[in-house]
Amino acid sequence: SNVLNASGDLLDSIFWFNISANSYIGSGTSINGYNSNLEPESSIFIANSAISENGCYNSDTVEFSFHAIPNLSVSYTDLCNGQDVFINMQLDWEGNPSPNDIVSGTINFGDGTSQLNPAWNFVRTYPNPGTYSVIYPVESNNGCQDTLNFEIVVQAIPEADINIVPKCVEKADISAELTLDNFQIDSLVWQFPNYTQSNLLTFEQSFPDGGNIDGTLVLWSTASCEFEFPFQFYIEPGIELPELEIPNVITANGDGINDRIEINPLFENCYSYELIIQNRWGISVFQTNSSDTKFEGLDISGKELTSGVYFYKLTTDNGDKHGFITIIR
Repeated sequence: SNVLNASGDLLDSIFWFNISANSYIGSGTSINGYNSNLEPESSIFIANSAISENGCYNSDTVEFSFHAIPNLSVSYTDLCNGQDVFINMQLDWEGNPSPNDIVSGTINFGDGTSQLNPAWNFVRTYPNPGTYSVIYPVESNNGCQDTLNFEIVVQAIPEADINIVPKCVEKADISAELTLDNFQIDSLVWQFPNYTQSNLLTFEQSFPDGGNIDGTLVLWSTASCEFEFPFQFYIEPGIELPELEIPNVITANGDGINDRIEINPLFENCYSYELIIQNRWGISVFQTNSSDTKFEGLDISGKELTSGVYFYKLTTDNGDKHGFITIIR
């Protein structure tokens, strides 16, 4: 308080009272750090009494009002299109606001634009993917303030260049080259109907029976955005050497039953080979490296081979196979 002394009569003391609580507060020209035990929205009456050296007395009374403090919070959802986010702002109060308490302010979106008193829930469109620092200072009609500071990350739309390299037998090397920009990948999965899934970026996959294969690469971001990249490729059916069957008896009588030896074309799809047939003296009587040329009990010149036991050897770039063949006429 400011006290003007009367002429010739100096100030002796000043006392302070909380009239609302009927309590003594302290003395002196000022009281620092006094806290009301009441919650907003409320008010108290404070009185100060000044007494001069001659015992003259005067007092003053002031009403102090306590107002609720605005307290902002925010969450946002990336809408996964490289530009839009849904912003959800919440207003709470420290204390009990009066029905007339409102807040106002101008939000700075971090991209050079701003807006006065935006809605509490709205969709914001940003020009490009990136990280934007948002500032929203607000003030209540009673002068109480709060400032909201947060960052919005608008993630880019990823791109995937899928690479399929078919291999023998009925396998493929699968990989993808990802262009992410600021897309923050959380996880990925390769999906193949009726086949095992994989969450590796590069791997080998088997596709029994081969044929046209449908696949999908799915990417998830840290913001729960999901992007799918469908693709299709062809796997040549094939078999490996252990599964290749070579009959050990041919009748070679022209009845169409067990008349010949031919290499399964599914094996030929993947491997080069040479088939040599020798007689009991080790002399080669037939050889071929194509399923188009079949062994039908004839020698290299086309003459009929006599009935009996012959030896065969199949040489491939994946190993060898050998055994005996009996010609029956």
